[in-house]
Amino acid sequence: MPFAITDPGSNVPVEFMTAAVALFGVPILFLVLEYVYQTDTTLLAVFQKSGPDLCLIGLGSSGSVFIDPRVISSFRLPSQLCLIIVIVVILILRRISVRVESEPQTWRRAITSSALGLGSIAMVLCVLMYGYL
Repeated sequence: MPFAITDPGSNVPVEFMTAAVALFGVPILFLVLEYVYQTDTTLLAVFQKSGPDLCLIGLGSSGSVFIDPRVISSFRLPSQLCLIIVIVVILILRRISVRVESEPQTWRRAITSSALGLGSIAMVLCVLMYGYL
């Protein structure tokens, strides 16, 4: 059976899956590889440090998402205004995540930091999904 990104009967367009993998899959894969090769840090420290890094991935991919003509045409507001709103929210999440990262390490803070970073990626992914689906 040949490899396919989506099932032939699926409603998810191949263009969406290609964009999602290129914007999020590849950067997250490299981030995970960087953390795997850091053998001198604990898992707790990696989780706590990952929040701001994931926010940066969301911030970097937001510009690429709003260049896509399909996403631009799907919003009623001007795309520049939507981009500014997304960037401001991601920067707020990153600031909170950096503040949590600077606190003493606990699992609660580590999971909070990672959740804030994943939230910024999820927000950009939702914008991409809104444009494609």
